[in-house]
Amino acid sequence: MIENETDEEKMVEKQNFLNRMNAVYMIFSKLSDPNLLSSDETFQQLISFAITLLEGGNEEVQKSVFKLFTSFSNSEVFFLKVPRFCPFTLLKPFK
Repeated sequence: MIENETDEEKMVEKQNFLNRMNAVYMIFSKLSDPNLLSSDETFQQLISFAITLLEGGNEEVQKSVFKLFTSFSNSEVFFLKVPRFCPFTLLKPFK
């Protein structure tokens, strides 16, 4: 490890480690479970964890999320839950 490693570099290293341990798959497979309601605390905590993995625009994690969403058959279940989780005003297009 580099002694003068910045906080951002440490964060990216941790994000990439969790990504290599299949955290993205575990998060979104659970979020895509039809039995998990968007109002559940577990759902909200998983969303927060996913946001943390993507914080700073981590490209490795973004690629994993994209790959999962384009190949995981239950990903549409997750997208059906998003409007119930996010306030409607956040989903309106920008003008």
